[in-house]
Amino acid sequence: MRFSKTMSLNCQIKTLVFVVAFLTIGAPTISHAQQVESKEQEPVLDFPIEDNSIDAKSFYESVLSKAHWTTDLTQKVSTEFNQTSSILDLEGTGRIPIGALAILTSIFPTAFEMVPSSNNQLHAGPTTFRVNKSELVAKWSDQKLSLRKWISKRAQTPLYEIHGKQGFDGESEKKQLVVVMSGLHGGGDSACIFAAAIHEQTKIPSCAFRYPNDAPLDESSEYLLRTLKGLRADAPNCSITLVAHSMGGLVVRDTLERHLATSQDTLGISRAILICPPNHGSIFAEYAGVLEVAEQLSAILRRNSRTRVLSSVLDGFNEAPRDLVPGSEFLRRLEACKRNSRVKYSVLAGEAGLIDPLFTIVGNELLELVSSESQANRPLMERARTLLNSKELQAGSGDGVVALSSAKLEDVGDFEILPINHLEWAEFSKPSGQRVLNEIVERLTSRSF
Repeated sequence: MRFSKTMSLNCQIKTLVFVVAFLTIGAPTISHAQQVESKEQEPVLDFPIEDNSIDAKSFYESVLSKAHWTTDLTQKVSTEFNQTSSILDLEGTGRIPIGALAILTSIFPTAFEMVPSSNNQLHAGPTTFRVNKSELVAKWSDQKLSLRKWISKRAQTPLYEIHGKQGFDGESEKKQLVVVMSGLHGGGDSACIFAAAIHEQTKIPSCAFRYPNDAPLDESSEYLLRTLKGLRADAPNCSITLVAHSMGGLVVRDTLERHLATSQDTLGISRAILICPPNHGSIFAEYAGVLEVAEQLSAILRRNSRTRVLSSVLDGFNEAPRDLVPGSEFLRRLEACKRNSRVKYSVLAGEAGLIDPLFTIVGNELLELVSSESQANRPLMERARTLLNSKELQAGSGDGVVALSSAKLEDVGDFEILPINHLEWAEFSKPSGQRVLNEIVERLTSRSF
């Protein structure tokens, strides 16, 4: 049993209560894979124009919500909180007037179209407002990136940078360097703490790479590539080790296996150490939007809120979770890539999940009891059962966020399972955080690795 090694019984009960309560927000009716397939099959939506307007609620739910909120759950939440009259409902009637539609069409002519009536109809005005969803999502993403760049320039805060330098003396970092990256919603603090600890243990110059940790992953890998090219130009003979936690590992892999796949130069990267990486996605990526809301609300409530809110915008607009959902386009592309043969890979995976297998049995019985009382609760309970039985949550098969099967990477021999959970990687006051640090120090200093 793992009650004493992972969590107390009381804490596990709280976890179950959280899962069930959290799911009352609503359950999507289709899986992510089905959603992706549906989007590919039906990239165009038509809204009938009646009385020179279209229905605001249906437009918001099927277009705007899905364009901004990138996972099933966050789309559901945004819909639930949306008032019937949208921002474009100028008259408060629950309808979007044709004048507003014309403005949208002028702004995004490739995404929106006013379709005129056919010749055999009596009136000549437009009868359909057509939306190209694929084009809109692409344009929406471009707008978000433009906004990040604009705010970055106005706030004089770079979108990405090397910071938290430890042991830089003008020469040492030109021979050997460790660059640490955090994951989704990780910010830069944990990476800086980890870089400082690595330098203290090994005396190797170390630093952190700060990047928009909630932006699309291919954007982040572009930033990492540019940074590595800059380091390479300053120190052509430097040997670089990349240490990346969680989503940061996918950014590293995208850089190594896509951008540098055909290059004879790995920009000095000799090793990549990935900590709890969701190489095949995580079921919990769907809930990242809730963390995004919490992060931004927290920023508003803190002192110096202006700076923190700007930082939260620069981090991204809940775009990364779409890439982390199992079966996403990003993960399919990455899984088709081969490991970079010029780089040594190490994967440190965690098995200290949040729920003991015995407790899972009890939880399933409780869910069955609740769902049997009301047929209306069954979809919700089935969703809770899926989460409760997920490998990500189970002690022994996941770290609480990423399953061991997801962390495992083909063609990587150095795959080690540690008694750690996903969130304690940089908490050195705890045994799990200290264990992660020790494993990395050993790989940096021992010839056996």
